[in-house]
Amino acid sequence: MKKITQTMTPRCIGRYLIDMPEDLVLNSQFNVVIDEVSIELKPMTKQAFDARTEKREIELKAERLMGKSDQPVLKEIVPIENGYGRVFDRSRDGGSNVLRKLELHGLRDGYGMILTIDARDMSYVTRKRENDIRDTNSREKLAHLLSMYERVRGRADNEVPTEQGVCIHNGFVLGRPSDEEEVLVSYHLKDSQDVYFSLETASNFREDTNLLDRGRQIEAGAAEADGHTVRKGRHEAHGIKYDEWLLTGKTTDRVKGQLFSFEANSKLGNAKAPIIMITFHNGYRIPAAPRTMEESAVLPDITQATLSETESVALWDAVIPTLRPRPGAF
Repeated sequence: MKKITQTMTPRCIGRYLIDMPEDLVLNSQFNVVIDEVSIELKPMTKQAFDARTEKREIELKAERLMGKSDQPVLKEIVPIENGYGRVFDRSRDGGSNVLRKLELHGLRDGYGMILTIDARDMSYVTRKRENDIRDTNSREKLAHLLSMYERVRGRADNEVPTEQGVCIHNGFVLGRPSDEEEVLVSYHLKDSQDVYFSLETASNFREDTNLLDRGRQIEAGAAEADGHTVRKGRHEAHGIKYDEWLLTGKTTDRVKGQLFSFEANSKLGNAKAPIIMITFHNGYRIPAAPRTMEESAVLPDITQATLSETESVALWDAVIPTLRPRPGAF
């Protein structure tokens, strides 16, 4: 464990920093929603971006509403005036044209991005009501989407911004804190299939209780997993008060492992104090994109957790106390 934690590197998550070993690498799975806009970024060449976007355009142009072969799901394609890319105005679910999804594909500084937002277009309603025009918001949502595009840029995982804004998976979103920020990223141990941290900050969600107040449910779950509490308590570091609960027991992959939990700002969950939730998993398969049955069949079984309980606690104790607000983020 000393070898793993020997070189620690600051990672930027939401509006916070946390130090992690270099051997913990960014996982491919994530979730980012800022002010109603879902955001995805990926390092990408112009050639790869063009191929992906053109493929998407061909797909959407070929699609029709379910059971309505005469009605396309794609209404229009809007070019990005102050950038490189386009916005597809399409049906949200393929069943209705009233419910829209505005899907922006843009390229900036070697990062391809997909930004999406939900919208409504009541022009498709055959029997108009008095407030149908008012209920249409696709133009306003498009303006908001393009405004968000101007705020987003790509970011290397080891880059720590100095401007006000939110660090996301492969990127950064400029701007003041809002009550609509949700960022979830994961880091897994390189060359391991069962060791990872998940880190989430959310200003649009709060709990009714703190982590330690949920002891009855937590201990019931531990008993079902033939497990026990390693440690629990309430602490403070860098001005952040947090609860932790460390468990050992049978994992979902049926081996003895660890599930450690951290929560801060549980009852707040607002722009200035987003809820922060961190979980550590040892003996659980790392997050991955959905697999086919054939792909799942050839996965090697997890027969033993990579780390011991002592090593898991040592890794947790090396990482968690380093969490702190990023200077200038708020």
